[in-house]
Amino acid sequence: MTLRTSLLAAALVGAFAGSAAAADVSLYGLVDYGFQYESVDQGSEQYESDNFQMKSGMNSGSRFGLKGSEEIAAGTQVGFVLENGFSADDGTMDNNGRLFGREAQLFVSGEFGTFSFGRVGQLMSANGTYGLMSKFSVFSGGWGSHTGGKYFHVADWGRMDNTITYVSPAVAGIRVHAQYSFQPDTKEVHGVGTAVENKGTADRVGSFAVTYEGAALKLIALGQWNQWSNLPRGAQGTSTDWREKKNGYNVFVGANYDFDVAKVYVTGEYNQHMRIKASDNTTVTGMAGAFSNWINNTGYIDGYAATIGADVPAFGGTFKADLGYRYGECVVNNANDFKQIALGLGYTYDLSKRTTVYTGGSYVDGTLGKIHPGADTLDPTAYELFAGMIHRF
Repeated sequence: MTLRTSLLAAALVGAFAGSAAAADVSLYGLVDYGFQYESVDQGSEQYESDNFQMKSGMNSGSRFGLKGSEEIAAGTQVGFVLENGFSADDGTMDNNGRLFGREAQLFVSGEFGTFSFGRVGQLMSANGTYGLMSKFSVFSGGWGSHTGGKYFHVADWGRMDNTITYVSPAVAGIRVHAQYSFQPDTKEVHGVGTAVENKGTADRVGSFAVTYEGAALKLIALGQWNQWSNLPRGAQGTSTDWREKKNGYNVFVGANYDFDVAKVYVTGEYNQHMRIKASDNTTVTGMAGAFSNWINNTGYIDGYAATIGADVPAFGGTFKADLGYRYGECVVNNANDFKQIALGLGYTYDLSKRTTVYTGGSYVDGTLGKIHPGADTLDPTAYELFAGMIHRF
């Protein structure tokens, strides 16, 4: 973080805090520290690794934020959320150096519902104000480097710039959610050319979801449409020149039922022509190393995924478990495909209203198709163990 950025952040916090009484502004956040052991074996000594390290955000991303609202008419409010993400172990900013990379939105809400404008989490994510997956994923947005539904579903569960979001009022427990981004990632670097917002050179994403929330049962049906940029992702004529003109689609369904003795989660996803972003090379199957070369020869995939899991109250805390399966096939080169199955386990315990300890781990077993001409099929495996503490303020 540069000195200029640090001074700007301090000035913003001070300015908003000074006007809190007038504008109902609050400062909030959390810090998450932990330790992780990770072992990866991708079938060759070149890509074997064992690491033990301190890490930030293995359960919940470390953050601080400012939020506030004002009633401008009876039942109608205008408000904002500005949320910074940072790595607590070294103090650097997350989200590609954005000051408020986790969320930066202005919203208007009333009897008509809520309209939001700015950078927010995708509907198909567990991020921020509008992400819906936290209610349908045992491990919310994912724990550690491999644990949870985020690492099975193809959509990147990320955040988007330049986004309009609408959430309807609840009618008999049913809500409608709609979202459109004119350019999800303004910092994405293409191999050739410059992306222009809401033009063919930029990616555009639209989502629509219907949710139901009852006393014990929660349901979701979500569709996502992706209009990919017509710019290449790599040098022209290479394997990373992904100028595919087809749109990408995701269909996701999920259910969550609370039996009192356990809360059970089930999800399923089908996708066509979905692109795996370069930033996700190491997390698509929870693997690194050779897989980055494999994905560069893949670009877009068709496939499906499914998860099943449960939360179980135990010893004053919550025991968590989930099992996931995913299959993907390259739509450019059918020799490239992958299968993945993983088991994740975890436990959380609240020491107080603001402090939580957690521990968990997972085992991942995959089968990757040819990563490039002449390469053999790889059978990678990985596992991790971790433990940490979260303090909220």
